[in-house]
Amino acid sequence: MKLRVKITLVILFIIGIYAVLDFAIQRLIILPSFLELERETARQNLLRSREAIQNELEHLKLFTADWSMWDDTYRFVQDKNQEYIDGNLQANTFQMSKLNLLFFYNETGNLVWGKYFDLKDAEFQEYDIFPEKTQPGDKLVGHQKTMDSVTGIMTTRQGPLLFASMPVVTSAQEGPIKGTLISGRLLTKELEDKLVRQTHVSFNLVPVGQDKTEEITQLLANVPEGGDPLLIKASAHELTGYDLMRDYLSQPAFLIKAVTTREISSKGEQTLIMAVSSVVLAGTMVALVLLGVMKHMVVQPLSKVAQHAQAVGGGPDYSLRLNSPRQDEIGLLANEIDAMVERLAYYQKRLADQSYQAGMSEQAAATLHNLRNAMVSLTVPLETIHERFSRLPQQELSMALEELSGSSVDPARREALEHFTRLGLRAWLEMAEDYQGTYAKVRERIRLIEGILSWQETLSPSPLPLEYFFLDELLEDAMRLEANLFSQSQVQVVMDGELRQIGHLHLPRVILLQVVSNLFINAVEAIASGNNQPGTIHVKAQKMGQQVELSFQDNGCGIEEQDLTRIFQRHFSTKTVWGRGVGLHWCANVVNAMGGQLTAESPGPGKGATFRLLVPLAMEDSSHVPT
Repeated sequence: MKLRVKITLVILFIIGIYAVLDFAIQRLIILPSFLELERETARQNLLRSREAIQNELEHLKLFTADWSMWDDTYRFVQDKNQEYIDGNLQANTFQMSKLNLLFFYNETGNLVWGKYFDLKDAEFQEYDIFPEKTQPGDKLVGHQKTMDSVTGIMTTRQGPLLFASMPVVTSAQEGPIKGTLISGRLLTKELEDKLVRQTHVSFNLVPVGQDKTEEITQLLANVPEGGDPLLIKASAHELTGYDLMRDYLSQPAFLIKAVTTREISSKGEQTLIMAVSSVVLAGTMVALVLLGVMKHMVVQPLSKVAQHAQAVGGGPDYSLRLNSPRQDEIGLLANEIDAMVERLAYYQKRLADQSYQAGMSEQAAATLHNLRNAMVSLTVPLETIHERFSRLPQQELSMALEELSGSSVDPARREALEHFTRLGLRAWLEMAEDYQGTYAKVRERIRLIEGILSWQETLSPSPLPLEYFFLDELLEDAMRLEANLFSQSQVQVVMDGELRQIGHLHLPRVILLQVVSNLFINAVEAIASGNNQPGTIHVKAQKMGQQVELSFQDNGCGIEEQDLTRIFQRHFSTKTVWGRGVGLHWCANVVNAMGGQLTAESPGPGKGATFRLLVPLAMEDSSHVPT
């Protein structure tokens, strides 16, 4: 992709990000403020609707107070005089005051006078909501002080009733209390429409009686105990608010349902669209200007530098130069390229030499490590032979033979010398027999060394031969190669009985044998370091699809947690003697080249370790496997 295209994409990306951020800010910060303002408006509409009903209750309370604190009413509840009824309790009183009922009780709780007036039909009707005789302790008539009052809502057959109850006292607001006056006004459709006109809020009253709808039932289910919350439901075009009104007994009386059109959020969305559109338009104009400036000041000069670099790299012609006269960063880059071209030929040759030497050193280190492991078992038998040779009485045998060759030897002396000679020859013969076995082991080890060396090519190694073999045979061969190590350490190897069931493998056997030998040697050395006697190495195999996993678990010194991955790094070793950090590093590289993996696990120091060797069941080509 050309630089011009990249710059264009970057600028467009930045503008896009800015537009997205602006949209996100508008959407997540500014628009929610419009929505919150809209919801607050809906809340205020509900509160205004509630206040309108409360105001009606206050007006009703003032009317009740005016009548209950009147000497005429004070006498009426005591003597029930007809004059009071004729002068005050007529239809015009109810019509002018918009009242639906007036009930007078005396101090004993008996009804003195009480009627219901239908404002629509303009006539008195039967109304049995209040009894002829109240019960002791009745909240509506049990006033104790002259200024006591009870106002609220009562649910009736005709609908919600606003009422006010106050004690009957003298005009001077003095007692004793001689009764109770209760006035009431039904929340009819006419009164509801009047309140809507007063508040300029579109609301209506929803009953919550026994025939309530499923929607009302769900709304009431969300109302917490003891609270009158505002519940607002949003749709695409309006907000519907519900406010629960309770009666004087704190039971649900009705819901105020107020509808608020979503004009505020609509204006907020229009504002958001205009803001994002202006950002996109301004960003497009800025992008066009930037692209023009970048083309002339950056893209074209850099294209020239790139063409020069391609020319140098494709030749290579190290005589080419930019010779840029610019003094800015692009000019500095051009001059640095010219300086680098001058040094390129020298460093190229030097780098090639160093790479060759580094490759030779790497391969030599791995080869020497494998040879050292293979030659460890040669040291013990050769030292044993040398020690036994040094203990033979060679000089004494030579002197005995020389003395026996003479003719003047005493018979008793001759017999003793011959017996000594026979013992010496017998020791020589026993040592010769032992030497035959040691020689066979040394010869087998030498053949292994020759096999290792034959596959170590210094420059271009040939592909390793792929052989068919079984895992148990490979492990037994490795144990035979390290027989002296196991005999000296007295470490026991416990192999899984199901190794043969894995089947034969088709892999570079010689390389895998070296890996297994390395793992055995490391396990034995770990057990020796951990002083765990008797030492044990458990070898298990598990087939995993087209791969097989060999696990080598020992009870040796264990591995620190931080060293579990470092042990496969080059030159890292926990050994204090002979440790060069090459063996496991070489093993891991070889196994990875074979398409496998070598890992280590350990519960911690002193708790042993487990090495897991994962290799494929078969390979088609081994040319990429290092030796």
